[in-house]
Amino acid sequence: MSALFLGIETPGTGAHPASWRRPDSRAEDLFTADYWTEVITSAEALGFDAVFLPDSFALQEGGPAVTRGRLDAVAVAARTARLTRHIGLVPQVPVTHTEPFHVSKAIAALDFASLGRAGWEVTVSTGETEAAAFGRKKIQDTASLWHEADEAVEVVTRLWDSWEDDAEIRDVPTGRFIERDRLHYIDFEGDNFSVKGPAITPRSPQGQPIVTVRADDPSSTGIAVHRADLIRISAADLPTAAAHRLALRAAIAGSGRDPDAVRVLLDLPVHLADSVAVAHADIDELDRWAESPQHTGPSSAAGGERHQLDRPQATAASDHANPPEDAHGPADRASTAGRIRNALGRETFAGTDRSARDTEGSGGLRHVGTAATLDDLLTEIVRSGAADGVVLQPLAVHATLSVLTAHRRPPTGARTEADGSRSADTTTADAPDAVPADSASSAHRRDPTFRDRLGLPRPVSRYAAGAAL
Repeated sequence: MSALFLGIETPGTGAHPASWRRPDSRAEDLFTADYWTEVITSAEALGFDAVFLPDSFALQEGGPAVTRGRLDAVAVAARTARLTRHIGLVPQVPVTHTEPFHVSKAIAALDFASLGRAGWEVTVSTGETEAAAFGRKKIQDTASLWHEADEAVEVVTRLWDSWEDDAEIRDVPTGRFIERDRLHYIDFEGDNFSVKGPAITPRSPQGQPIVTVRADDPSSTGIAVHRADLIRISAADLPTAAAHRLALRAAIAGSGRDPDAVRVLLDLPVHLADSVAVAHADIDELDRWAESPQHTGPSSAAGGERHQLDRPQATAASDHANPPEDAHGPADRASTAGRIRNALGRETFAGTDRSARDTEGSGGLRHVGTAATLDDLLTEIVRSGAADGVVLQPLAVHATLSVLTAHRRPPTGARTEADGSRSADTTTADAPDAVPADSASSAHRRDPTFRDRLGLPRPVSRYAAGAAL
């Protein structure tokens, strides 16, 4: 994949906790389908390769100063699947309190609905509130959470493979829908799960939807190295990001995987305006609102009073608590994370506050400027080898999308090549039509899958005759 992968994360009205106060935030529509379909179809029209949809069982911290609550990320992705054709749909699904059997069928169903554009970002639930809501188990430490997540990913991917591609025979004369010899038990026995299988969902268009893991700490990094197709990182600057990527690639190779089959994506908080001065003034205003929660923000564009929502939006704050310095997962995962930690220094894995308000103060890389200056930064990221792609995290979602749309700047109709030049993006479409209902199978699919866009092969079921185990 020579072009830079460009994703966008859409945490409600924006990654900044005061973004809902902007007149253009559309905070009042946050819990409607129209809000999300507009955001995601706009991102597709701009040429983004994927949209990442945050989710958690916990409410956002901040009390009346922030919007609180979220729509279910998988449901949002499913709602927009028929209205889009090219963009990858990557909802977060926490595994701490969700059975992997249910995760597998939800993401496989999304892959069918989107004709092969589904992904899954693996997350864990660290808080007492989530544990109490389910009442199944007590709060876990970081190492235990990610060990459980490792087993969950193993179960999910086995279930995705439990139907061979040709298991559905639909033989009308004999009345047989499936060839039973092409369905397989997965017989998983682990520390946290015991799953017989097979899945109740046939093998989806991609075979295995794309798995994403954030490498935020040693435990999650070990899982990312062994399990992920996409690894998300944050960094203070481009040289640090480049070093992190090289260390991850070395660890991936050391685990027996092909590092060229894994993409490392750099998270980039961003705010865009028509000028650099206006962009910085916008951020100053957001910061003032966040520091003075009693301020109710400006009136709406229509001239009416803007009221705070009772159950508003998701900030981009990570659900993961900072791990203790002696936290370790299973031996092989811990040794992998240790090699990377030694190569980069322990501070690389310090927890990051993704509320974005503190990003600049904590030394995290972010961009506040114009579409043109963002274009320059993306070109520099390609030239520096800092990452295989970028996930923009808009501090104010609608403001950033509006500027990109008005300027039609990359990431719109062009892609950044390895030499820094621009090339036409033949997969980018303006406002796409709904996908026809009769194209719900891979046989009728007309557009590339998410795997195709990433340049990754479609895996053969591990249970198929002759498959490499």
